[in-house]
Amino acid sequence: WVRALLPADNGLPVHLKGGIVDALLYRLTMSITIFGRCCFLLRAPGFYPRLRERSGV
Repeated sequence: WVRALLPADNGLPVHLKGGIVDALLYRLTMSITIFGRCCFLLRAPGFYPRLRERSGV
């Protein structure tokens, strides 16, 4: 069934040619990736120590 499905020229990328299940899995994966990246970027400043201000210089 794969050989009949993939060569079809319907304008869809290969990873979405499986139907609605592939589309849902793709969107779920992208959502988790974007959410994780946003969480990392919001927490990244906490990974580095704060520099103390110099007094009198």
